[in-house]
Amino acid sequence: QHILMVLRNMRRFFMAEHTHEYPFCSQLAAGWDKPWIRYVAALFHDIGKGRGGDHSELGAVDAREFCEAMGLIEADTALVEWLVRKHLLMSVTAQKQDITDPEVIHRFAALVEDRQRLDCLYLLTCADIAGTSPKLWNAWKDRLLADLHTATRLALRRGLEHPVAADERIDENRATAGMLLSEEGLDDDVIDAVFARMPRDNFLRSRPEQIAWQANALRGAVAGETVVRARQLGGSGYEVLVHAPDRDGLFAAIVIGLDRAGLAILQARALDGPDATIFDTFHVLPNDPRHAPAPAQIETSLQRVLAGDLGRVLPARRSQPRHLRHFRIVPQVGFAEAEAGRTLVSIVCNDRPGLLADIARVLREQRLRVHDARIATFGERAEDMFQISDEHDRPLPDPQRQSLRDALLAALDGDPR
Repeated sequence: QHILMVLRNMRRFFMAEHTHEYPFCSQLAAGWDKPWIRYVAALFHDIGKGRGGDHSELGAVDAREFCEAMGLIEADTALVEWLVRKHLLMSVTAQKQDITDPEVIHRFAALVEDRQRLDCLYLLTCADIAGTSPKLWNAWKDRLLADLHTATRLALRRGLEHPVAADERIDENRATAGMLLSEEGLDDDVIDAVFARMPRDNFLRSRPEQIAWQANALRGAVAGETVVRARQLGGSGYEVLVHAPDRDGLFAAIVIGLDRAGLAILQARALDGPDATIFDTFHVLPNDPRHAPAPAQIETSLQRVLAGDLGRVLPARRSQPRHLRHFRIVPQVGFAEAEAGRTLVSIVCNDRPGLLADIARVLREQRLRVHDARIATFGERAEDMFQISDEHDRPLPDPQRQSLRDALLAALDGDPR
């Protein structure tokens, strides 16, 4: 059923009457004289599931045998085989890696190698996600994949022997954001003062228009003030910014506050700002689009949460969704070394409402600091990663890792309430 739905989606990319559904996909599909290549890739992308082993590798073997049996030329056969073998590459890269990092884009571009593969993989990825469940395709994933496609296309055009360095990207984004603010009437001294309150990495990881929005949010705030701003993005999504003096449990309180406001967190970016501040951004969606809050409501609700005792901010009580009791993924918690002496913790489990709030509660109870977070969902499967340290900004030793693993598994396994 899933494969047929993916084929249906792929076919619609090539039909003029469905252009409004996926405009960018339709734009990429226009003029392509061999749409059947993408149909064959869609047909075989998951054909290897349930047979043991890597279904992408098994499917690639089947796809090549089919193409050779049909007498296709080697170039077309190789493209179909590559698409089946790499059909998860773009989704995993977009959701689990930092696509604002030039090194991530360079590595991805090196794997893709050319524009034809990039376009084909983008279409297959969009068709696959939308064909898994209508709930999985949203404005945030649409923007995420489009940003990865655009950045990779530019990298391929520039040439893989000329990657963009981080310093160059930072200077470019800062200058462009400054121009946008100048056009609004801000003078250079005001712009420089506001930019000085932002972490350096923010100019690497944010788009210029996003930086300009953040600058306007900070412009009227005094030092030590907690700033909470929200804005509506495309579709029903929101971006939420929190800039505040750092204190223990702050990340957990923000996450739990957003959860209590009826918002599902799609992406979290936690940065350390100058003068012992935090600079956190979140992309969220309402759990019930019929009762989507206004940005001002989100700001008021979260400000109220952060104004009180953070230790008393607890996740909402929920029972586990019934279907997850029957389709259970055994929770997994892993650790690795991360940059800047931090510890990377990865969590794989069933996705459910309030999951991130429960994880954040455990991190707070263990007195751990969150420096970055990558939130990814694949159907009913959640794969989240956090860069953390202890309260003194040191990596976690083995005993502390084991304590955290036990606490997380206790919260993830079954109904935590």
